Amino acid sequence: MRFQWKGSKENYNKKGFLKISSSLLLCIFILGLIVIPKSEPVSADEIKPKIDVTYLGSKPQEPMTGQDIEVRYQVTPQPFQYKIVKPKEIVLVLDGSGSMNDNNKIGNLKAAANAFIDKLKPVENLKIGIVVYNYIAKINPTENKSINENEYLLDVRDPRLKAVINNIKPYSQTGTGDGLRVGEFLLQKGDPNADKTLILMSDGEPTCYSIKKTGQYYEKIDGFNYLENSNEIDIRVDDYAYRGKSGLEYATTIGDIIKKKNHNIFSIGYGLGYANSSSNIKMQKIHTSMGGVVNKDPSDINNTFFASDEGAIESIFGKIADKLLKSYSINDVKVNGYLGSGLTAVDGFEVNGNNKDVISVPPIVYELTKINGEDWYTAKPIIITFKIKANEAGKYHIFDSNSKLEYTAVDGKKISIPITDDSIVIKKFAIEDSKKLQVDFYPEKSGYLMGDSAKVVAGFTKPEGDEFNFNNAKFDITNGIPIAIELKEGKPGLDFGTINDGVPTQQYSFNIKDNITESTNETTSHIINGKYSYIVKQDGSTAEISGSKDAAINIKRGSVLAEIVDINGEKINSGIKVSLQDTSTNSTFSTRESNEITNGIVKFNTIPTGNYKMTLTNIPAGYEFKNGKEAIVSVNYENNIAKYTFVLNDISSISVNPNININYKRSIPENPTVGENIDVDYEIVPESFKLSKSEREEIVLVLDGSNVNKLKVDANKFIQNLKTFMNGWHPEGILYNVKIGIVVYSSGANIYETNSSEILIDKDDGGFEKFINGIEPSKGENIGEGLKKAEYILTHPEKSSVNANKTVILMSELPTEYDMKMGSVIKDKGYNVFTIGYGLGNKDKEKKMKEIHSSMGGTDKTFFKSGTEVIGNIIEKMNSKESLQKYYRVNNLELKVRTGDAFDEVDGFGEGNNKAHTIKIPEIIYEKNEKNQQYEAKKIPKTFKIKANKPGEHYVFNETNENLMEYTNFKNEKISKKIPNHKINISDSIYEIKHGLYEGVKDNQIYISEENVTIAGGTNVNFGAEFTIKSTIPTIKLDIDKNYENIKNIKVYKLVEGKLVELGSEIVQGTDTTNEKSYKIVLPKGISTGTKILIRYSAKLPNSKKIEYINSIKVGSSLKNATVTTTDTDEKDRLPDLF
Repeated sequence: MRFQWKGSKENYNKKGFLKISSSLLLCIFILGLIVIPKSEPVSADEIKPKIDVTYLGSKPQEPMTGQDIEVRYQVTPQPFQYKIVKPKEIVLVLDGSGSMNDNNKIGNLKAAANAFIDKLKPVENLKIGIVVYNYIAKINPTENKSINENEYLLDVRDPRLKAVINNIKPYSQTGTGDGLRVGEFLLQKGDPNADKTLILMSDGEPTCYSIKKTGQYYEKIDGFNYLENSNEIDIRVDDYAYRGKSGLEYATTIGDIIKKKNHNIFSIGYGLGYANSSSNIKMQKIHTSMGGVVNKDPSDINNTFFASDEGAIESIFGKIADKLLKSYSINDVKVNGYLGSGLTAVDGFEVNGNNKDVISVPPIVYELTKINGEDWYTAKPIIITFKIKANEAGKYHIFDSNSKLEYTAVDGKKISIPITDDSIVIKKFAIEDSKKLQVDFYPEKSGYLMGDSAKVVAGFTKPEGDEFNFNNAKFDITNGIPIAIELKEGKPGLDFGTINDGVPTQQYSFNIKDNITESTNETTSHIINGKYSYIVKQDGSTAEISGSKDAAINIKRGSVLAEIVDINGEKINSGIKVSLQDTSTNSTFSTRESNEITNGIVKFNTIPTGNYKMTLTNIPAGYEFKNGKEAIVSVNYENNIAKYTFVLNDISSISVNPNININYKRSIPENPTVGENIDVDYEIVPESFKLSKSEREEIVLVLDGSNVNKLKVDANKFIQNLKTFMNGWHPEGILYNVKIGIVVYSSGANIYETNSSEILIDKDDGGFEKFINGIEPSKGENIGEGLKKAEYILTHPEKSSVNANKTVILMSELPTEYDMKMGSVIKDKGYNVFTIGYGLGNKDKEKKMKEIHSSMGGTDKTFFKSGTEVIGNIIEKMNSKESLQKYYRVNNLELKVRTGDAFDEVDGFGEGNNKAHTIKIPEIIYEKNEKNQQYEAKKIPKTFKIKANKPGEHYVFNETNENLMEYTNFKNEKISKKIPNHKINISDSIYEIKHGLYEGVKDNQIYISEENVTIAGGTNVNFGAEFTIKSTIPTIKLDIDKNYENIKNIKVYKLVEGKLVELGSEIVQGTDTTNEKSYKIVLPKGISTGTKILIRYSAKLPNSKKIEYINSIKVGSSLKNATVTTTDTDEKDRLPDLF
């Protein structure tokens, strides 16, 4: 993108004193730069953007040999969508010359540049470099040197950027060209894949330049400057006209180098006077040399040059900011190829040599439009012109077959589009022709659509030389306008007067009318016949020349097609409505709407040229938008049939079928032991769902048979209004998405049935009215029975749909008696409830009737006192989102589990035996959230309390059986889901053990000494171990030091009322280890929790001195040692044997 600035005050030198609102300036850059980057494509199957190129014609229309011929092509960008993400690099080239001290310009610049940095800080992957120039250029300078010669581009959040800005000190001359040269050097040092932008800010004309000592401009793109490389560069001020050089010429020379890089270019003329001042014109010349665009209209989206004075700066910048916020540009569009054989390039080409011709297209600037939260880019067509000539008469191909329109797509791919094979006929120059005016009459475009405005140009071209005078030239189409075209404005006769040098032209403006003979796919040509005349004078002689000239207007019928398919590509042929609106601000096109669909397509015919927004305003029941409901399409002569495909998701099969999951959450405690209670927590999670109002409606009228006359009027009125308000009635009497049932109650209740036994009817053959009008007055007001019948209809497994949105409408007088519990029949289902109460002459009656209404789940908004006048209001409420059902219920969810063998059930298992259980879960109620219109249900916690009966890792539920959660969905389908099985690591129980020398029983206590005793070798030692039984019987292992002799008398006792009672335990000697003899002790079953157990055994110490012997006993997961050390004495110190 290339952008420039404009202003409006004369200031011929760079010393003007203007104050700039610099923060606004920098906002422009921020907004303009952020939308430029490219990124990954939305769809790799399409070229984005697509650009068409069309031949428009030549001027003159009938060129002759040797004549310069202006050729015109139209480049038409097509709208596209894209998500834009790419690295960005910006280099600020800032004026630091001495004149920046004037009028506090340097202060404004620093404030603006700092604001620029602050504004850009939120932008990700952005780097900024700064070049400050006076008579030389410096990179990111602090004082006279760079921050670091290897750090060219800094992250936007780097605080050093502001240090650079705040350190700018105005000084000396204005070396604009050197600033640009070093600025381009910074961009070349960055990421080659980044989007690059160069921003030039200057308050004056260039006054110096960089040259080599040889006298040539220093054009090398590097970071050298005069101070740091004095042997390489010399500086000369062009005031001295040194060797014919100038600062302006040097700046444009560097600009030409930059232009080839296709950067985004912005330039700011800082207080250079009015827009066409000498200083601004020079600044614009530098800007355009870099590839920037200068437009006469500063508000044009393509303009990238900005000039400002103190008075106009805010309004100008505000307008530009609005444009740049919504822009994206392609800068490298060009025609690349060869002119046809025999043609010579004259003007408008970048390369002329060997007939190799390159034509650069001005930057295409797309404007961003936000549609349904998505970005659409549109751009105006661009006319490119160039001049050619031929020396021989004949028919020439303008370009050869290898010529292309080339550009880079948004995904970085190089796009090459063939140029159409267009030809031009060149006549041989005739003497007779040279004495006449050449007459041109041609349309501006190659073709138009019905409804377009067509501009047709008429003009005269004077031949070279002054041999003749041409006067009183006229052109007239009074009798030459075809029926399909009408003159829009002006007169059919044009008066050109005297024809001097040049090509004077005037325009006709026509409206292209709708001619029914043209089909969409055909082109017809309509001829406008023009008559011309003029007077030729030479040496007092006069002659009148006249003739005819025709212009062919090619016309097509424009069409916009909206195709609607589901995600499988199947066409949708009903329930669709589409609107079409011109996106132009001042459009005269009236918004259209259509629901006529054929083969999945809604077609809008006779659409003029333009960009249009299509909106799906209605879709059928059971569908939702997949990629939005709006799109922009472009219609023009070259692309007269614009088509967009909307994709809808079919949600009818899933929108009201609940998805319920069960998840494991935790077990408490995390590290349980044998016999300890464990809570295993699960959570039942009902997923929310959403209904659209396009779902099928089922409505039951519950009519009070005791008030017949008024009731008949209102019930019939309801049926009739349903056709109007819900747009549901087909001309043949078929309701698209609505079924109706009728119940009449008195002492009992009757249901209206058709001859085919239908109780919910979607086709009316007159039966509704006949049934209603046939109701006879009766006594009794059994409203409860009427509601039961309504509930029967709406829950009938064959007649009613579980996917329907259900409504009960009660039309009743106040009953003499009413059991409020009867209302729960309806309320518990969550149906929509409307009540019309009759005969409510006082507030007490109205209050009681409202209580009945409330008992059914109704609200104040759905209660009405009278009949006919509120029927329409009821139906409108039914057709709104407010009338969706309040509740949906799942009341048969069960968990079927079998616990694992390692666990015993404690609580939470419901019915069952042999560890197989069925647990009924409380009813799940989906309630409508009025804010988001979703049905939501609360999570249900479920805890299983178990107790482990053995240690190790064990699954909670049996692994060989499927443990299932089962429920029935709204379609009566049985749903089964596996319950996640969790593995728990069970540790053996922890026991408090005493182990040492056994000392006997006293006062109902077992005494054991656990001290480390010293005993003479050869002594028999009596040991004991005591612990208390917990909820399960523990495993017991006794390890005795292998050096002990005569191990015997291992016995197990329980303590009962102060006495030891021996237990019949199983004692098995295990495999000995290197140091120990091992014994497994198995206690008998049936020992009560809390029982104290004593294990006694004796062993003889070896005849040793000062040796330590250790025995150990393990109960459950607990271990306790008993240690004895032999003395260093003789046998006389040995203790007496205890056994």
